[in-house]
Amino acid sequence: MNDAAKTIETTFRELAAEFLVYAKEMRVECRRAGGLVTLVAMPHKSDMGKLLGTKAVMRHSMIAILGAVAKRDGLEFHYKIAEPTFGERQHEPPFEADPFWPRLEIGRLFEMTCLRLFSHAFDWRFEDAAGRTTIRLQIDARERRAAFDDAFEDGLSRVFNAIGQAKGRNITVKLERKGKNERAEIQPQPAAA
Repeated sequence: MNDAAKTIETTFRELAAEFLVYAKEMRVECRRAGGLVTLVAMPHKSDMGKLLGTKAVMRHSMIAILGAVAKRDGLEFHYKIAEPTFGERQHEPPFEADPFWPRLEIGRLFEMTCLRLFSHAFDWRFEDAAGRTTIRLQIDARERRAAFDDAFEDGLSRVFNAIGQAKGRNITVKLERKGKNERAEIQPQPAAA
C-alpha cells in the first residue's frame, strides 16, 4: 500500500472508530491502482446502519472527506461498503447528552483530519451554546475550491456530529474561507440574543 492509500485508510479508521461500536472488528481494504484509490469497508452488522446513515448520508459524507484527502494527492477516490457477514444486529439506546464529553479527544481528531485535508494554514475553535457545539473552521483561500464545496462541509459536519453523538454531544462544523492577504484567524462571534 502506498502513502496516499495508507493516509486514506488511517483517516477512515480513526473517524469510524469514534462512532462505530464494533470498529475494531470492521474489515477494511484500501488499495491504489494508478490514479484511483479504492476503500472497501465491511462493518459488523450492528454498525452497518451507522456507516451508511439515513438515505446514505454518512456514506456520502465519508466520500466527501476521504475524496478530499485523495484529491490533495491528485487522485480519484472510490468507496464501497460490503454487506456484513459477521456479528448479530443489536439495538442501541437513544442519544443522551453528556456534559463531560471528551472535548480534547475530539479536538485532536478534528485537527489530525484537517492536517490530512489542507495544504495551507487553517484555524479552528469550539463554540458552545445550548447543549450544542459548533466547530468553526477557517481555511486559506488558496485551497482548491472544488475539493471543499458545500458537500464537503456537510460531510465533515455529519461525520463529526456522529462522533459527537457517540460521545454525548451534538456537533456542527462551519467552514469559512480567509482571503489571500488575510491571516487565518477566526474572529469572535457575537453572542446570540
